Amino acid sequence: MKKFVWRMMGAVLFSALLAAALSWVPVLIQNYGAVPDNVTVFQPRTAVILGKENLVDFIIQQSWSFQLKKVNLHGAFLQLEMEAKKTIPLYEEIEQVVHQIFMKTQNIHQVQLVVDTLKSRLIIEVSRSDWKKYQSQRRDDLSVEENIRRNYHVTESPLQSYGN
Repeated sequence: MKKFVWRMMGAVLFSALLAAALSWVPVLIQNYGAVPDNVTVFQPRTAVILGKENLVDFIIQQSWSFQLKKVNLHGAFLQLEMEAKKTIPLYEEIEQVVHQIFMKTQNIHQVQLVVDTLKSRLIIEVSRSDWKKYQSQRRDDLSVEENIRRNYHVTESPLQSYGN
């Protein structure tokens, strides 16, 4: 009988310690800037309905490497003008931005990304149906850039320098 009591006390103590430890995860994320996507337990179950009242909050919560220049929201159409000042894995970042927008929102059905790099301007247009097709038809033998160019509408133009 004593073994049973000790085992029960041990189980209760272990449960209390586990609950206390897990309660610190949101505090650590907030204080040390961990990416919330890495802690799947705390992701919202439903996607956000993006509107003008919560657009800024939504964008601040994302962990994008691009510098935002302009944001337009017109109904189900979201346009982001961004600048890639430093050398980043450009197409991997584009893939992440599109994925986060469609995964975390309900009402956005069309996204246009305008990305100014050091050499060119990229315009990527993606609909929700294109993104779903991309998720199912993405080929591992191709690079992220090749996959994006095959599945999304991508326009690239060189940046013009003004003044000689």
